[in-house]
Amino acid sequence: MEKKKLNCWLRFTTKFDKSVQDKFTKWTAFVSRHPKKIITIMFILSIGLGIGFLNKKVENDLDKTYVPQDSVSMRDLDWWSDVWGSPPRYLYFLLETEPTGNNALVKGAFDILWEIDSFLRNLKVEFNGNQIGFEDVCIMNPITKACVEWGVFAYWNFNRTLMDIYNDYYGVVNGGIDIITGERLPYENALGGVERNNGNITFVKGIRTYYALSNAPEEKEKCLAFEKKILDWLADFDYSSSFAIGYTTGRSIDDEIGRSTGSTLGSVAIGYTIMLIVLGITLGKITSLLHSHFLMAPIGVLSVGLGIISAFGTGSYFITWCNICSILPFLILAVGVDNIYIIINNLDRISSILSPLERCQKALSRSTSILMTAIIDTLAFLSGTVTKFPAIKWFCAYGALCISIVFIFQMTMFLSFLTMEAKRIRKRKHCLFPCYRLKEKFWIDVDTEKESETEIEMIEKEKTTDNEFITEKEKTTDNEFKTEKEKTTDNEFQTDQEFQTEKETTESEQEFKKEIFKETESTNGVSLIDNNEFIDLDLEESSVPHHIRMQQQKAARKKKQREQKLKKQGKINEKDETQSTISKKSIDSGSTIIAEIEEEDYDVDFEDLPFLPRFIEKYYGPFITKKNIKILIVIIFTIMFGVSIYLSTHIREGLIRKDVFPDDSHLQDFYRIRERYFDPEGRDYYLVFETGTPYHTLYGKNAVLETASKINESKWLKHNIENWYLDYLLYLQAAYNGTSYLDENGLPQDPINFYVNLTNFFSQRQYMHYLLKQHVLINPNQSAPLDQKIIASRMPIYSIDLSDTQKDVESMLDLREITESSQVDCYMFYYFLFLTEQYVVIKQQTFQSIGLALVGLFVVTIIFLVHYRIAFIILITIAFIDIDLFAYMTLLHIRLDVVAYIVLVMSIGFSLDYSAHLSHYFVITPGRNNNKRVIKSLSVMGLSVFFGAFSTFLGVLPVLVFANSNFFRTFTKLFYGTILFAILHGLLFLPVLLSTFGPKYIDSHKRKK
Repeated sequence: MEKKKLNCWLRFTTKFDKSVQDKFTKWTAFVSRHPKKIITIMFILSIGLGIGFLNKKVENDLDKTYVPQDSVSMRDLDWWSDVWGSPPRYLYFLLETEPTGNNALVKGAFDILWEIDSFLRNLKVEFNGNQIGFEDVCIMNPITKACVEWGVFAYWNFNRTLMDIYNDYYGVVNGGIDIITGERLPYENALGGVERNNGNITFVKGIRTYYALSNAPEEKEKCLAFEKKILDWLADFDYSSSFAIGYTTGRSIDDEIGRSTGSTLGSVAIGYTIMLIVLGITLGKITSLLHSHFLMAPIGVLSVGLGIISAFGTGSYFITWCNICSILPFLILAVGVDNIYIIINNLDRISSILSPLERCQKALSRSTSILMTAIIDTLAFLSGTVTKFPAIKWFCAYGALCISIVFIFQMTMFLSFLTMEAKRIRKRKHCLFPCYRLKEKFWIDVDTEKESETEIEMIEKEKTTDNEFITEKEKTTDNEFKTEKEKTTDNEFQTDQEFQTEKETTESEQEFKKEIFKETESTNGVSLIDNNEFIDLDLEESSVPHHIRMQQQKAARKKKQREQKLKKQGKINEKDETQSTISKKSIDSGSTIIAEIEEEDYDVDFEDLPFLPRFIEKYYGPFITKKNIKILIVIIFTIMFGVSIYLSTHIREGLIRKDVFPDDSHLQDFYRIRERYFDPEGRDYYLVFETGTPYHTLYGKNAVLETASKINESKWLKHNIENWYLDYLLYLQAAYNGTSYLDENGLPQDPINFYVNLTNFFSQRQYMHYLLKQHVLINPNQSAPLDQKIIASRMPIYSIDLSDTQKDVESMLDLREITESSQVDCYMFYYFLFLTEQYVVIKQQTFQSIGLALVGLFVVTIIFLVHYRIAFIILITIAFIDIDLFAYMTLLHIRLDVVAYIVLVMSIGFSLDYSAHLSHYFVITPGRNNNKRVIKSLSVMGLSVFFGAFSTFLGVLPVLVFANSNFFRTFTKLFYGTILFAILHGLLFLPVLLSTFGPKYIDSHKRKK
């Protein structure tokens, strides 16, 4: 049958695949020659790089980590800070009654708040050898020279004596003013859970008071010390069980996020231990002390751990650390464990007929998919670094660095240990005590453990039916061997007498044994050893160890069976058969077999495989490749995909602040009371007019009043704007009505008088608060231009209940549209508006990063997996997984926030880990029947993929069990979803697509010949 000529792309990809395998082979040979040196170098390197992590830069501020720094809200916040200074550090206290819902406007509640107030004002803290008090850290009102505070006490001018006198609490709060200054006081500043009757407040469920501390950089350490003392006192504060208190300070968020991060260290330790145990159990073989890989489990985890430490230390010089980065050790270990399973599983599938070096080389050449997954995982993380969210950018940068460096450690340190492990097996050393050589009765090879009477009977049958293949001399030899075997147990390969005889062999035989246990590269019937000398392996039968000779005979029989099958199919002629016939001597001694057998002849026999691979190859693989089962699987996954698309449209966006704090944090009570009583009362917005607003002109007047009117009439606000500008115009109208001082527009004839009269306006009792609260900032420079006489001004207004995310986003956009259409420079400001901003961009940023990751995945897979069809199949599979994850989030009520963003982007690489290895083995598996190629790939790689997922599942379990914040629980749930859908698609959907639409086998080696 004439073969189709490969196109340019297939020639390139097959050549590339062969080149990667050759590079892996050569690198393995190099590592095998210097394992101890490489291990020492990598260990020292990890210590040197890891030290840098001690000086890492940490950032946990919400507004600097989880918010796009170039957003409109952050720009407005920066402008606000430049004009009014950085937002103060608040001491914030909320109080509700227990049980919830009782009246909070009672003397008992006020007594608790007064006790806290008294403690604050009398507190003294040691700082740099000096005593500091409340007055040293609070923000002073420039007019009154008193510490700035707000809240329920404002109705009584923050005077406890006045409160005792005017004890008709509801009468005072319904007055709505400071009983001393007459300042209007919006009840939203002080009261929550308000109920009204005929416009009067009749019931209050929560009250609050708060104090402003300096946020100046030079005062920060002083404030931190003061706040720490307050938090320590509040933690032990004993108050009436009839009330519940929520409180926060300027340092609370950083402290609690740090505590949440610290709590994951224990989970990391437990998770690593679990994965180590699972890895040890699955790599170990209880029935064989020789072929078990128990020690490779801790060695594999160690190599991954040192790689992570090195990556963290390296990244600390140019990447900022944030709390979410503490999740990375779990994720990177999961990738590392997958690679460990793939490499060792491939090593076990290769017969001991080969030398330790050859076994490692072939294992690595079949595991080139780990390079592909490492590249794609790195690209997936790098796609996350283009985001506008700093926390995600830092996390993904660390992740990409970790994947790369851990891969290097696995290809150096772990590979060095792997070559030593292969040598241990060849030298018959104990799996747990490598210095101890096993007795002969424990020499149970994977390939020879069934060499019992049944095996000998099979050999005898072949001798009888095929005299050309086995001579009479072989029969005699094998019968003698059988006689010896019957004298021993079924599991013994040699008798004690044979073992003693082996020890007393001649000097030439001992020299041969030394050479055959060295790392070799098989080349046309000869062996190339380290000193580049060639030794012919065509020696006497007695010179070849029995277990090697038996494995070589198996390979020879497999080749002959394959030739007979091809002869029956008419695919080889008599001449070809004669040329390829294996000589009697080669069967006897195993000398030329290595040069003649095919790649698959190096594999362990099917009957010698463990139970699970045999089950997959005999039952599971043939079952899912049946035509009707294929159709059923495609229908099921297609329906899942359609339902997932529908559910994905109902996902909610945005980070909930309290999710990042520990469950036992005092901030949980604070935000619970705030969300229950005070957020529904509205947010304190400000309409801000920037420098350069021409208040003194008709143009400026119309623009300011029109903008303020539109804002006040917005459906998102309570129509209670404090419009100082309108009050000032009314004041001028009342003061100069009927005079020539004002023009027909109600403005002073001389523009300078507009600003001169401001002093008189602010001296009025009812308008004084505009100046005291700095709602208007007067430029002290007397020579400033008229439009800069007022540096900036603001008009407070309260919103309606915006606790619903959709309302929150719509209100921000609508109000922003009003200010952007204004004829003067202005904007709406709310301190936590940056959290609303994330709702707007999180979805767009997520899809952008996922798109970039998918593009990178397609480019890499189309090169590594040779054929474009497989790349498309992988792309479709990963797309299905991500859509299913969106639906999974909707069902579990998980919001699309920074954690979900990270997992969704990360799932591109992690899902590929469960698909790429199977697909790559499908590519390199010869055969014309795609169903059989898929079955073979499932048998070889399916178990490694499953155990990798299973160990990851158990390793991450401690995070779910012991995590003390919803932040990390959300991550675990999403990560479990990723594993679940990746396994389902990788072991069900992908095999069906490969067997149905996958390309035929392309043999780059034969094409080259």
